[in-house]
Amino acid sequence: MTTPIHLHVHSTYTLLGATAAVDALAERAAADGLTHLALTDTNALYGAVAFHQACKAVDVEPILGMVLTVQLPGALAATVATDQLVLIACGAAGYRSLCRLSSQIQANPNREQLAQQGVPWALLKEQTAGVLCIAGGRRSPLAQWLATDDRKAAAAYIGQVAGLFDEQLYLALEIHQSADIELAQAVTVLGARFGVASVAVQPVYCLEPAERTR
Repeated sequence: MTTPIHLHVHSTYTLLGATAAVDALAERAAADGLTHLALTDTNALYGAVAFHQACKAVDVEPILGMVLTVQLPGALAATVATDQLVLIACGAAGYRSLCRLSSQIQANPNREQLAQQGVPWALLKEQTAGVLCIAGGRRSPLAQWLATDDRKAAAAYIGQVAGLFDEQLYLALEIHQSADIELAQAVTVLGARFGVASVAVQPVYCLEPAERTR
């Protein structure tokens, strides 16, 4: 049996957005028999070093990443201004790319505003070396367009993201209830038109159900 890998995971370094400490994430992964675990805090890499050390201490291979808020380009921004992409570093080059993207937000005097507005699409275009991208999800612009049957916008979106990441792009399949199956099927079919594969994701923001209301 193939061991699952969680690729969309937030820690307390996603300020006010998650409750799990990096060491707790690593320990839970080891206890669950996972061999790899990603950390993808929003617009920040502050937890990367601590997470790497925590994973290594329990023999779990760390995967470093980040969820980046980005401004959508051109006509796509007419209906939805921003998107959040899960970016995974593939080696040192990818980590450097993520560091540059994160720095554009965190080093900006107006970082809170920029974090909400997203980095410009043109900036993301300059920092894709060594980066794997997972786009979509239940709350994504792609899901909104498919839900309203705006196939033109959905196709244009995939074309834009694929233009940046090519074979390093995957579309997220996020299924929490039966109603999500139809969306997942639509994403898979549309992705196939562009030669873009899909990957199952389960965003993690906490480790215990009681923590969801915090």
